[in-house]
Amino acid sequence: MVETVTTIVNEVTIIQNTLGDVEDLDVFDDTETASSASVSAAAQSYSVQVGGTGNAVRSAPGEALPRAETGPGGSQRTIVGAINMNTASINQNEEAIRLNTAAIDTNSLRIGSLESQYVLLNDAVRASTRRIKEVEGGLAAVSSMPDLYLEKGESMSVAAAIGGYDDNVGFGTAISVRANENVTFGLVAAHSNGHSAGKLQGRIGW
Repeated sequence: MVETVTTIVNEVTIIQNTLGDVEDLDVFDDTETASSASVSAAAQSYSVQVGGTGNAVRSAPGEALPRAETGPGGSQRTIVGAINMNTASINQNEEAIRLNTAAIDTNSLRIGSLESQYVLLNDAVRASTRRIKEVEGGLAAVSSMPDLYLEKGESMSVAAAIGGYDDNVGFGTAISVRANENVTFGLVAAHSNGHSAGKLQGRIGW
């Protein structure tokens, strides 16, 4: 029986050494909580009454069990040390998450600014494209304007022309009128893809 109790005491000691000292847990916020959760090794004793002999097997009342090692080496050999390592890793991950969250917020602001700039740039490009189309249409209209002239002895003439610029095609007409031997007038109108051009011309000769 004594051997059995001694074996049990030894096994309990081994278990406590494997577990480690609860006071060393980093998860407690204060020493009072840790003290209430821990079992003091110095206060532990084991007693069993053996049969009718009255002999008792007791571990030494003042004999403290070895403290668990929770340092760099001990952290790998006790449960408490492993918990402390996990707690430290969790704290590091929480800090990393906090930094990543701040970085994400900053990037979100930058993305919002870039999106606003993109919208403005896109509007400017569209406006420029429309303006270029207008200019191209105007050039096609101008290229289709006929020449204004009257041959000697003519009192009036009418002309028509087709012109183009890039993929724009223009159509134009012109009329010239002789007022007298020295004065002539002319009018030209042209159109291309919704854009128009025209001119009024006068000529005096002698």
